[in-house]
Order: sequence, then C-alpha cells, then structure tokens
Amino acid sequence: MYHFRRAKCRSIERCADYRRLGDEGNPSRAADLEELLSMQMTQKTRDEFAEHSKAASISDSLKSLMRGQGPRIATRQPRHIYIPRSPPTSPAFKRQPGGERPQNGDAQVLSMMSDSGLRPTIVFHNACVAELYEHALRYEPGSRLTASGALAVPPGGSTSQTPGVLSVVREPSTQAGVWWGPGSPNIPMDSREFLINRERAVDYLNTQPRLYIVDGFAGWSEVRLKVRVVCARPHHALSARSMLVVPSAAELDGFGRPDLTLYNAGAFPANRRASHNASAASIALDLTRRELVVLGTLCPGDMRRGLQAALSHALPAAGAPCFHAACDEGGAGDAALLLGSEGRAALAGRGERRLLADGLVAWGEDGVCALEGGCHTVAGAWSGAGDGPGDGFGVLLEGAAAEGGGRVPGLASPSTTPRVRATYPTTLVPRNRMPCAARHPANLIMLCCDTLGVLPPVARLTADQAVYYFLSGYSAKSTEEEGDAVPPEPAFSPCYCSDFLVWHPGKYAAMLAPALRRHGMQAWLVNTGWTGGGAGAGARHDPRHIQAVVHAILSDALRGADLVKLPVLGLEMPRCVPGVPAPLMDPRGCWPDGEAYDDGIRRLAGLFAQVESWL
Repeated sequence: MYHFRRAKCRSIERCADYRRLGDEGNPSRAADLEELLSMQMTQKTRDEFAEHSKAASISDSLKSLMRGQGPRIATRQPRHIYIPRSPPTSPAFKRQPGGERPQNGDAQVLSMMSDSGLRPTIVFHNACVAELYEHALRYEPGSRLTASGALAVPPGGSTSQTPGVLSVVREPSTQAGVWWGPGSPNIPMDSREFLINRERAVDYLNTQPRLYIVDGFAGWSEVRLKVRVVCARPHHALSARSMLVVPSAAELDGFGRPDLTLYNAGAFPANRRASHNASAASIALDLTRRELVVLGTLCPGDMRRGLQAALSHALPAAGAPCFHAACDEGGAGDAALLLGSEGRAALAGRGERRLLADGLVAWGEDGVCALEGGCHTVAGAWSGAGDGPGDGFGVLLEGAAAEGGGRVPGLASPSTTPRVRATYPTTLVPRNRMPCAARHPANLIMLCCDTLGVLPPVARLTADQAVYYFLSGYSAKSTEEEGDAVPPEPAFSPCYCSDFLVWHPGKYAAMLAPALRRHGMQAWLVNTGWTGGGAGAGARHDPRHIQAVVHAILSDALRGADLVKLPVLGLEMPRCVPGVPAPLMDPRGCWPDGEAYDDGIRRLAGLFAQVESWL
C-alpha cells in the first residue's frame, strides 16, 4: 500500500510538471476566464460557419435541374448533416402565421427528401491519400496494394484514353472561339443534350452510397482556377489529387464556389441515341456553364483530358497561353520547355535539373508555371531509369497486375509496361521544383519522332520556323502503347496536343510567336525517331545520343555551333554535337541509298503541305 501511494503521488507530480511546461510553452492570450470562453466560442462559430459554407457549396454542385435544392450532405460522419432549405412548392407547404408547418406529415416528408432519396449523401471532401487507399481496397474490386506502396487498379475499359469523344456545347456566345474545322477533336452538341448528360451524371452520383469531392486549384501562380471534381470512385479522387494543386486548410475554408465543376460518372453510360456521339463514352464540356461531364469511361486519363480541354480554353481567353509540355529548371534558374509526346517524360528533369511539370504549362507575364499538381504518363517512361517516382505510396497504377504473394507490379516487363499508366503528384519526383513556377524559359525543345528517318538529330529553328513546326506538330502515330506490332506512321498533332484543343491552333501559335521574340527564347527541333531509313528499315536513335543532344542545348554548347542547311526543308543543323557520333549528324549520309533519302524528304515536305491545307 505504501509503494502504491508513493507511485501515485509521483504520477500526480509528473502530470503537474507536464501541465506547467505546456502552460509555459503555450501561454494563454486571454486575460481572464471570461475572455478565454469568448475566444473559444468565436473559434467554434468560425469553424461551424466554414463547414456550413463547404456543405452548402457541395450541395449546390449536386443539385439536379429538376429540383430547387441540392441533396443533404453528410461529410464523413453522418451526424454532421447539412440540410438545405426547401423552397415552398405549393400553398399547402407554406408556414402558418404561428411559424409552424402544417401537421399533415407532408411537410416533414418534404424536408427529409433530397435528390438522393430518403437518406443524405455521404461526402468525403478532400480525403487524404491513406483514406482513399482504404476505400479503394474495400469498395473497388480488383484494387491491389503493391509491395512498394502504390495502388494498382484494373484498366478503365481500355489501355489508353478514349479517342474522339470530346463534345463541346455549340451556342452563339462561345462558338466563335471553338475550333470546329477539319482535324478538330471537338464534336458539336447542343445545350439540351449536354443537360441530359448532366442529369444522367448527377442522378447517378446521387444514388451512390458515398461520393468523393476534391477541391483544388489549376495553376501554381496567381493565374489559376478553382476546380471541383465530383466522383464515386476512390481511385478517381486519388487521380484528381494529382491533377490539381491541393489547397491548404486556410485556402480550403475560403474556397467558395468553383470556377469549373467536373462530374465523373464514368461507370454510367452516355446516351447512345444522342446526335453528338454514337458511343457509350462521352466527355462533354459546356463553356458557358463551366461544367464538364464524363460518362461511360473509367479511365482517369479521360477525366484529365477533359480538364485539360477546359483549361486550354480558359487560360488563353485570359491572355495566358498554355502548352502541353514538360518544364524543368537548371541550377541557375534557367527554365526549358519540352514539347512532344515521344521521350518527353524521360528527358525532362534529368541530371541536376528539377522538374516543374509534365502536362499543361501556362506562360504568363512573370514566367511559366504548371497547371497541374502531378503527372499522368506511361509507367515505362520512367521505370528503371531512376528519375521517376517509382511505384511508392501515392502512385496510382492503372492496368498493372499486382497478383501473387510478392505483389510486385512488374513494370520492367516490355509486354506489360506500355499498358500501365501512372498518376502521381509532382512532390514524389526525386528532383522537383516547389512551387512549380519558374522564370521565362530560355529554350524551347520540340520533340518529333520522325518515322521517315530524314530529319537530323537536332536543328536550330528561327522564330517563324518554330511557329510553323509548333502549328503542324509533326510526330508519329504511336501504336506500341496499345501493344500493336504495326510500324508507326507519320502523324500531325497541331500544337502537340490536338486531342484536347478547344481554340483553333492558330490562336496558340499567334500567342507563341511574340513570346519567343520578347524573351529571346531559342527554339530547337530534336528527332527521337529513326535514322538511316524509315521505321522498319532504319535504326532508332539511341536514347543516350538524344540525351546528349538535350544536354548540349541546355548547357548552351550549341549556341555558337557551326551550322549547315538541310535541303528542301531549310533547317539549320549543327555539324557536331558533344556526345553524338559525327556520322549521325549527316542524315543523308546515314542512308545506304541517297536517292531514297531524297524521295523520303520530298515525301515529308508533301505531308507538311497537306497539313497547311486544313489548318
């Protein structure tokens, strides 16, 4: 008994010491108890107001067009429920002079009704990565946790993004600013068809047992938009966290109404009888309502492509051009833009350079900044290279098999890697630049995969040539991502991102030209394709040689290089590049038959002329 009392006294003394240390480290700002209680009530009232504002904004986003109010919202814990005020629909439901509703029971039923039926909509607002992992493993069949901490999910119906399903509402106020001509990815639709798609999406979402809402920003600088993503799948919310810049707690409290709302109801098909689309998949954009609806596709890349389409229209309209590019920065603060889909992810952010973006990049008055909070790329672009994020915690792997006791996704397999797409925040990249903004870039590198094998490894471009090649977007129609063995063919993607261009390509090119001249940027054309012959006959450029070319550009080793002009196309190419064998710098000399090379370069010039006819 003596020892027990003695230990108890020591415990009480120790607790008193802890309280004294806490009081000394965190002194109260209140003069007395009454002021302290007042401060606590003020803090509580502010938190309740912020939570009410968030719930009201979410409920308004989920409001059906057939009702005057949104659903009741329960954020995480069902006991915290926001009930919107029901507008009176008939005189029977109006308040009596005494202030009470009629006692016939109908008013009580009406107050309990919402778009989701007789229960509130459970919403997980800006859930953390760990919580989204838990929900994906619990509620999404086929989801697996890899050995290194990534989340592997089944492919969303295909191994790549769904082509040809971007529909844009055509109406008098916006049709002049949308590219409708030949080669355009935009399928016109009327506002009525869009509202039908929106109702299908909202009705589907409001019947789900739980919803995930991600509020974030598109952009790392002052030129940014508030975006809200509403979805029913945890891995879609995880992808949205990488698409957007996640706000801080203070920014989230003052988020308010979004500038753009994205409804992802990909598990529910679109209306096939609609005139704008004969497929069950649809990505519909209304520029006036600032809403985006995804139906019939579970691929996170389709959700991202719709968001990029909306941003590619909104930013140029505000005077800030945006490009689909990678951006990195050197130790001296020198930034560079890399355009093109072939090799961009593997070339950006190498060596001592830090990665800012691999997606949409905005170019404003103060410099460049990323519009996204992460990257979405083929896992093979960085697997094994040591420059990617790996497959650790926070990475979403779509289409990766993580079966068996080891739970290793097997990204190094040549047959599997092209089918696996990875989504991850930029913070997971080993060499990243935070915040993702930099000064005006000094170099613009356009990566083209020349399947004809007639272009040199690198060519220096004038401002006019840079605009021309940017406008044409010459590269290759890649088939290896789909696992196809057909040799690639020449392809043209205006501005290197024709899949989600809303404005005409000429508008983006017209904004690029003055920026090149104003900031003294040097443009380059780098060939990541073939040499010594076309695809199937020649040899693919060694990645080490391409890396040497990019390194020479970024280190200013080619600024004063001796140049020679390429016939027919008029490109200026250096005679030698450090780290590249000298014979490779003569594209015609690499061919076994010089006349065949001449035929190939004339064919390429003819293809450029065809593109000019429809641009």
